[in-house]
Amino acid sequence: MKGVVKYALGPDGVALMELPDPTPKEGECLVKVLAAGICASDIHAIKDERSVTMPVALGHEYIGQIVETCGDTGKLKAGDWVVSLPACYSCGSCRECRAGAVTLCRQRKSIGSHRNGAMANYVVVPAKYTWR
Repeated sequence: MKGVVKYALGPDGVALMELPDPTPKEGECLVKVLAAGICASDIHAIKDERSVTMPVALGHEYIGQIVETCGDTGKLKAGDWVVSLPACYSCGSCRECRAGAVTLCRQRKSIGSHRNGAMANYVVVPAKYTWR
């Protein structure tokens, strides 16, 4: 698949690149990205004003269609059009996570900055932070 990847420091460290096709793990959905928006955080990542784990496909504002699920994904199924919470990977055990404020978790990982995001053909997201 292709993706817009931040692979090196500086604005020249972004390119359309070939990426391996992602595979969902337990509780995750593989989503075909239908549209992705550019957020200010993407611009900050390009300008090195935001921390990212390189290389990473940018983008967290999207709409897509589930093409595959793995394990327990609740009521989500292939064919559903979905969006998800950007900071969708968290520790699950800190005070913030236990209170449901996963975006405040100090260990959170976001699609588009720490994990491959939606400026690609496909993105993998946890079902528990994904909505039809």
